[in-house]
Amino acid sequence: PTPTPTPTNHTATPAHSAPSTLPTHNHTPAAAHLSTVSPMPVVSASLIVPPDAREIMNGVAANEEAYGTRLQHLVLGVMTPFMNDAKLIEKVGGKGEAEAIFNKARELLQFHETFLPLLKKAAATWPITEFPSVFLAMEGQFDIFPAVVKGESASVHALKQAKNSRNFQMFLKAKQDMYGDIGPLLRMPHHRISFYASSLNNFAKQLANDNIECPKL
Repeated sequence: PTPTPTPTNHTATPAHSAPSTLPTHNHTPAAAHLSTVSPMPVVSASLIVPPDAREIMNGVAANEEAYGTRLQHLVLGVMTPFMNDAKLIEKVGGKGEAEAIFNKARELLQFHETFLPLLKKAAATWPITEFPSVFLAMEGQFDIFPAVVKGESASVHALKQAKNSRNFQMFLKAKQDMYGDIGPLLRMPHHRISFYASSLNNFAKQLANDNIECPKL
């Protein structure tokens, strides 16, 4: 049997540096929310991914890890302290408006916390069918992204209105000094589906270049 290559360790560097200590959070672990995630199919370890396709797998895992770090900054560093400040919420028009600003950011983080370990597992084992199987296992959870896109206009409007409050302006400035502009943080999820799709397409093309049939999704 062909020995399993040792994966290269890719360390993702967040796009914006931030303090190493994040606020304490009490969000429920992802496993409790994403109970419908399908088990990973059993695959043959004999179908080993060639180096170029393996690089794509590593790249997706590294990108997802960097994306998750930025999501943590948004949810734990900005959203959580904001939602725990009753007076600040009142200043921006109430809880509904406050939640609209962050547009399902907590649910996105829960998705990421489930998805990233599956990607890392695929990048550590290398069978060809493992990478597509990750996406099949999460198939029922990708609906979070269209929901986020649908809520974009409400998020933009709520953020614009909140900035009329001096209290919110002061809060936002302090957080943006640590984590960067909140706008890009809120828009991060909008390009994930196209990123995942293009990564799978590139993976399939690379296998074809090596005369290997790609597992069908």
